[in-house]
Amino acid sequence: MTIDKSWIRENRMSSKYLEGLKNFMKIAEKHVNSKCKVRCPCKTCVNSYQQVLPTVYAHLHDIGFLETYTMWIYHGEKHVGSSNLSYNSTPRTNTPTSNEMSDVIYDVMAEQNTNEENIDEEGRGIDPWTNSSFDQLVELLRAAFLKSKIPASHYEAKKKLRKIGLGYQSIHTCKNDCALFWKENGSMQNCPICKESRWVDTTTKGKKVPQKVLRYFPLTPRLRRMYSSRFTAKDMSWHNIGRSIDGMMYHPVDGKSWQDFDQRYPEFAKEPRNVRLGLAADGFNPFGNFNSTYSTWPIILTTYNTPPWICMKESSFMLTLLIPGAKSPSKDIDVFVRPLVDELKMLWSEGVQMRDASTNTVFNMRAMLLWTINDFPARVSLSGWSGQGYLACPTCNTDTSSIHVTKKMSYVGHRRFLHMNHKWRQSLLFNGQPERRPHPRRFINTAILKQLACLPDRIPGKHPEHGGATRKRNDETRKKELNWTKHSFFFELVYWSSLELKHNIDFMHVEKNVDESFVNTALMKEKTKDKKRGKRRLEKYGHSATSVAKRESQQEEESQ
Repeated sequence: MTIDKSWIRENRMSSKYLEGLKNFMKIAEKHVNSKCKVRCPCKTCVNSYQQVLPTVYAHLHDIGFLETYTMWIYHGEKHVGSSNLSYNSTPRTNTPTSNEMSDVIYDVMAEQNTNEENIDEEGRGIDPWTNSSFDQLVELLRAAFLKSKIPASHYEAKKKLRKIGLGYQSIHTCKNDCALFWKENGSMQNCPICKESRWVDTTTKGKKVPQKVLRYFPLTPRLRRMYSSRFTAKDMSWHNIGRSIDGMMYHPVDGKSWQDFDQRYPEFAKEPRNVRLGLAADGFNPFGNFNSTYSTWPIILTTYNTPPWICMKESSFMLTLLIPGAKSPSKDIDVFVRPLVDELKMLWSEGVQMRDASTNTVFNMRAMLLWTINDFPARVSLSGWSGQGYLACPTCNTDTSSIHVTKKMSYVGHRRFLHMNHKWRQSLLFNGQPERRPHPRRFINTAILKQLACLPDRIPGKHPEHGGATRKRNDETRKKELNWTKHSFFFELVYWSSLELKHNIDFMHVEKNVDESFVNTALMKEKTKDKKRGKRRLEKYGHSATSVAKRESQQEEESQ
């Protein structure tokens, strides 16, 4: 049965409009919440605010019905999902015009499901200047553009940003990185682990200042915005029709990790609008110009649903966490990512109802974390596998080939990665011996989880009497725990242990640290690693042509 909606465009004083409004109120009356409120579809509230029924009637009578609200999904009308999605796979090079940009904002404002629990109580954004200077700027702009809809003040701008989900949560943290004052610890005044005070000054009579503040930008509202705009919702299913047809890899969808995940979780793969995320994390010093030691860690997400010319653009990156310094979180990064992990677990197990503006359908959107991208030290913090010692390679695990060379660890024996019949395996020019070892083993998920099960519970934090105390391990403990330092928070995601590729080393560091050293050594430039001290060490361990020649001559003499 179809519902007549033609009345919403009639004159509000006409009998047809009043009769249609009366019928709508009867429908809305059946879908009030526990507080007897329902979403108001007037042109001002645009379904973002819930009102009591008399207020909804007054708004629709005086202001008018939102004409773009053609499917009454908030008032009981059910949606029939469409799986036959048609998308243009060519790059979108044009940018929205000024009128289209207004439509983008309107789309988001009209369909944004504002979650009061996920946004800072003030709807704050990061302010690059003071509130008063911002007020002066908008006052100047309003005077210059009289017909514009520029907010009147900094406060009004924050309210508008809050409506489209651009706020963030301020979460107080322990000064020693032990715990967050969040959820069950939200009302505590002292850290539940190290007992340090939550506040800088507990005796002040004014507003108390927290020791540290973690900024958390909820993920769900931003994913909702991507589907709320018809300009971006179409790109969110590009991966479903943009797969490579010539066997080359142009996008993560063409990779083995993505395809292996689809085979393991076909229900997730069946809905192309489900979101695949990549996580990047690293530290930087925001006060570098002042020669100050400080480490702030941003955690950024990007979505791989979109084409490669969009997903890697800076405008597609989503800042999710801003971890405060002054020290690097290191192994305690698990404490700070707790809000993000909880949200990822919810998006995987339950999902959220989402409206796709491009097809005007409602679906249950789920999301998963495909992998991380970082440099090697950041990988150590995220994965829990130490990057130092004899077993520093996280892929080779216990099969890592390494030797100790005068205060340094050296990782050798890379010929074992070649196929068994390769001629370099028989050469004596490397270490004077042929390489007969097989490839390093690929450790299956159950083996990794068995290793992690041997780890003792770790107390987080940098307090010297608690988590910050250095734990000495004897030979038996090292043999049992290997190079694991903690049970990574990623393993709380039920699909994480089954991922083919969990951590990526970013290309910039590979290019800088590996390629540059190799090229400079090969071309004998100033930054070459082939120096006198290195040559002496190679001779000591038999890694030079001279050592091989001496050994061959000795073997000939002995045979004679």
